[in-house]
Amino acid sequence: MLESVPSNICELKSLEHVYLSGCSKLHGLPDNIGNLEALKELDLTSCGIEELPNNLGQLSTLRSLLLGRNFFKSIPTSIVKLSKLSHLDLSYCERLEILPELPSKLENIDASNCRALEAASKILVFFFGHITQSIKVNFSNCFKLDLFAQSKNIEDFGLSLNVGGCICFPGWEIPEWFNIQKIGSFITLEKQANLCSSDLNFLLICVVVEFRNYHSEGEGLVVGFECVLTRENGIMDVFHGTLRGWDYGNGPDNVDSDHVFLGSDNALKFSGSDSIENHKYCEMTIRFYVENLNIEKLGCC
Repeated sequence: MLESVPSNICELKSLEHVYLSGCSKLHGLPDNIGNLEALKELDLTSCGIEELPNNLGQLSTLRSLLLGRNFFKSIPTSIVKLSKLSHLDLSYCERLEILPELPSKLENIDASNCRALEAASKILVFFFGHITQSIKVNFSNCFKLDLFAQSKNIEDFGLSLNVGGCICFPGWEIPEWFNIQKIGSFITLEKQANLCSSDLNFLLICVVVEFRNYHSEGEGLVVGFECVLTRENGIMDVFHGTLRGWDYGNGPDNVDSDHVFLGSDNALKFSGSDSIENHKYCEMTIRFYVENLNIEKLGCC
């Protein structure tokens, strides 16, 4: 069983992939790991890593960093320098307490089951204000994390209308800055005579899902929604969207508590023979459901 990584491996300047998953006796990395100037993927899943090197941020070509199921309590602040990093896996790092500021190009962050995690620096500012494409952030079963502790106003998060994606975390309340709220699986806005198609360029949604004895079978999870728009003449236009929780093979093994899904779908799929452009609507109804990525409804939610 591998217990240490030879330091001379860092002399391989063209090395692009390092897979060390399952080396449970591996407790650290060479101090000169930052010398791997061509490294694109580093997989340290299920090792015994107790501390990460401070020069982690020197891996300037890194795109995928898999650190799940390790034992470190913090991540070096230099991680913010990983300008090409798109995928970060921290799932089941149950000793992780603090998440520093993260690189702006991340598309997928899995920090599910980080049960000691209490602080995630500016994560909502990052989610709302620094992304130009779809992103998934999974904090499921991170029960000590309070994402709204430092702010109660959406303006404080620097909301960008380019936002797309979903952030998931434990909770049972919808933030008060959502001025239209309802208990149940659907919500209706009636008598909206001035509601135009142009108003639907951006739709921010927050849903609380009541999980009861959910067991993952590796088939992913999404919160789907169907929006029915009723024109003044009674004709209905329909579009569908999703808040993606986690993908195939990812996410928590079990969930048995309420969780918040917050985000939007910037690739809405419209159905019907007519375009919705230049129409006015008198009513909008949005229905929600939970399913896996095989489009199978889940009965445990």
